[in-house]
Amino acid sequence: MMTSYMTLTLLLPSLVMSAPMKMPDNMIDMTHGLVDNMPAFPGHVPYTFTINVRGEYPLLKNPDIYIEMNTIRLSEHTATHVDAPAHFAKGKWRIHQIPNRNFVAPGVVIDIRDKVAKNPDAQIDKDDLKMYEEKYGQIPNRAFVLQNAGWEERWMNTTEYLGRSYTSSGNVNISSLHWPGFSLDATKWLVEERDIVGIGTDAMSFDLGNTKDFPVHRYLLENNRIGFEMVANLSRIPPAGATIYAFPIKIMDGSGAPVRMFAMWSNGAVALNPTSLLLSCVCAIILLLFRH
Repeated sequence: MMTSYMTLTLLLPSLVMSAPMKMPDNMIDMTHGLVDNMPAFPGHVPYTFTINVRGEYPLLKNPDIYIEMNTIRLSEHTATHVDAPAHFAKGKWRIHQIPNRNFVAPGVVIDIRDKVAKNPDAQIDKDDLKMYEEKYGQIPNRAFVLQNAGWEERWMNTTEYLGRSYTSSGNVNISSLHWPGFSLDATKWLVEERDIVGIGTDAMSFDLGNTKDFPVHRYLLENNRIGFEMVANLSRIPPAGATIYAFPIKIMDGSGAPVRMFAMWSNGAVALNPTSLLLSCVCAIILLLFRH
C-alpha cells in the first residue's frame, strides 16, 4: 500500500503538468473600438487620435526603416471601460489597487430587450433575476452580471445612444438623457445574496440615464465592486456558461480605465484539464488506500 501511495504521489506533479489543454470553442470580443466621434458622457474629454509618424522616423535618420506611431487623448471612462470603486467612493480601490482576480469571472447575461423596446428607462429588477435563475440556475458567486438592453444598436449615433436633446445654443440638456440600467434593489440583492464581483451594461451607464443621484454607482462602488459600461456584443454571449475577461490599462490612481473585454466558452463536454486530472489522481490514491 505504501509503495503504491508513494508512486502515485511522486507522479502527480508530472501528470498535472503534462495534462492536455484545449482552447475554448468560442471567443467573442466585447470591446468597442476607439474611434473619433464615438459617444461620450457629457463633459468628458472627447477621444482624439493623431498620427505622428507613418514612414521614416526623423530621429533614426534612416529612410529604409518604416515606423508607425500615434498619439491618443481620452477620458478614463471612454468606450468599453471599467469603473473603479474610487470613481464614486472616497477611499476605495483605484484601478491599480483592484486585485487581478476581479477581472475574470463567470458571465451572467440578463436580456431585457423586450422591456426596453417598450420603455427606454427600463431597469433590471429582482423579478428579472428571479426569472433568470428559474431558467438557467442560480447566479454563481463572484460573477459579472451583464445587462443586454440592445443598446449597442445605437452605438455611433450619439443622440440615440444618450437619448438626449440639445438646447438652442447647442449645449446638452442633461435632463433629457435616457438609457436603461440596473435598479438599486436588484444591485443590492446581487451583492448581498450572490456576492458578485461586478455588473455591466451595453448602455452608457449602469445607472438610468435620467438619474440625479447615481444610487447604483454609489452603492456598488462603496462595496468595492466594479462596473463595466458600453459593453459590446452581449447578444452573442450565452446567458450562462461563459467566462468573461476584462483587463484594464493599469492607470496608477485611476478612477476607471478602458478595458479589452472578451468572453470564452466551450461547446459540449468540458475538455480534460489539469484540475480534473488532479482530482482523478487523488481519487485513485484514496481507492488504493481503502483497498489495502
